[in-house]
Amino acid sequence: MYDETAQWIKEQVGQLSKSELLIVKGVLDDIAAGRPVERFEVGTKVYVGTNGMTVFVVQGTVPWHENGVVSRKVQVRSVSGHFSGHVDPRELRRVP
Repeated sequence: MYDETAQWIKEQVGQLSKSELLIVKGVLDDIAAGRPVERFEVGTKVYVGTNGMTVFVVQGTVPWHENGVVSRKVQVRSVSGHFSGHVDPRELRRVP
């Protein structure tokens, strides 16, 4: 079973773009560091930060390079369309 899984992963990784590989690396780094990993689908409504009340819509996930470290950020846009940016996924809360 392990060999089959390893082969499947190898085949899938071989088909990824550079951008997608960087996102996978960011996720694996989070897992290795013991940080929670949550995936936000495009179109998901979220708040940013613990006290945020502005509703944002997830636009996608992108690799983020900072000080030589690759991580992932979630690209968001406010429902009103006035604000947008890239946010660490750990700073997001789903809108109930």
